[in-house]
Amino acid sequence: KQENTTKYNNTDDDESNQRFFPTNIFVESLDLTQKDAIENWMTSFQMKVNQSDGDSRKHVIVIHTAAMSSPRQCQHDSSKATSINVPTHFFDTFKKHPLFVDDQNIPVTIIALSTDQVYNGSRKKEQHEPNNNSDNFYTEEEVHGLQPVNVYGQTKLQMEHYLQHQWLPVAVRSGDPTKHLYLLRSSIMVGPHAPI
Repeated sequence: KQENTTKYNNTDDDESNQRFFPTNIFVESLDLTQKDAIENWMTSFQMKVNQSDGDSRKHVIVIHTAAMSSPRQCQHDSSKATSINVPTHFFDTFKKHPLFVDDQNIPVTIIALSTDQVYNGSRKKEQHEPNNNSDNFYTEEEVHGLQPVNVYGQTKLQMEHYLQHQWLPVAVRSGDPTKHLYLLRSSIMVGPHAPI
């Protein structure tokens, strides 16, 4: 059972966490493999958004960091890796939220963490490129190297494609300039080991 748990100062004590964050920032755990847990989270999320109705600075930002991030574990259990790393039900539920459906003019941003493992690593420097330290680095615009060599990279690329083709068009079709999507491809994460 995968949970997206974010802890600060290594304590579960809500009172000590409030010293670090204003009351309108929520860090929550969610089992992305359980539809009921997602629905319950969305209900709770809606209540929190409604409670801050008087705040003219309201901006909803969802930072999606949950992942089954061990390439070895992903290779061993690709079905579980897909259910965690490509949480379509979570994003579908969020997409149906009144923030997206209703014209509320509340800025909504989704930031989803991906990986550099979406690339196959075979990029060669082109002759017309300058000779500098970025010899074999990919750019955001390159698509020819998007051929992951492991399940972890495949699932993260699936998540990217899902968000680009299913979530983003909702905002684009509505013409709403307040809806944003950012996909961040990280290479090395620093911090405690993932729980799985």
